[in-house]
Formats: sequence, structure tokens, C-alpha cells
Amino acid sequence: MKSELLSEKNKKKEIHRRQFIIDKLKEWRNKSWKELLGGILLYVLLIIFAFYHSNWNLQKTLTFIDKATANIVVSAILSIVWGVFTIFVLKSLYDKYRNHSNIEHFKKGLDIPEHLKSL
Repeated sequence: MKSELLSEKNKKKEIHRRQFIIDKLKEWRNKSWKELLGGILLYVLLIIFAFYHSNWNLQKTLTFIDKATANIVVSAILSIVWGVFTIFVLKSLYDKYRNHSNIEHFKKGLDIPEHLKSL
């Protein structure tokens, strides 16, 4: 009777422990999505700035963008920002969804609270 009760408690703890791991995994993955959304927002803001600077005229905006990208400093900065964004953010998303050894390592590194550990 006592072993059955202990077994039942451990099953419940296992269910709660799995849910804890799933929740932590979601939090871990959401950080990369926030970084991606931040990068996209920055890109959209740059486009809005170009339109605003050109009085919302498409032809003037395209001319403004051509002049801005003709400047080597602006081109270099945009290239570096795009490269960093691509390398870190997209790689991070890939690793958190497709790299199974990375996911398993994250799960193993979690500190499971005492109340979720087996008896």
C-alpha cells in the first residue's frame, strides 16, 4: 500500500516535472523570437524613417535609399548589422528548434526544484 502511494506520488511529480521542463524550454526559445522580432522592428523603423524623410513619396524614398547605401560608411554599418543579425539570431533559432543535442543539453542543465524531484 505504501509503495503504491509512493509510486503514485512519483508519477504525479514526473508529470509536473515534464511540464516544468516544457515551460522552461518555451521561455528559452522565446528569447530568440524576441531578438528576431526586435531585428524586424528595427528594419521596419528604418524603412519608415526613409519614407518619412522623403515625405512619403516612393520615388523620393528609393532615391534616398540609393544615396544612403552609396555612402560606404552606411553600407558597411548595414552590412555588419545584417551579418550579426543573421549569424546570431537565426543560428540561435535554428539551434533551439533543430539541434537536438543542444536542446537535450539545455534540459540536463535545468535545476529541477526540490518539490518536483522523485521521492
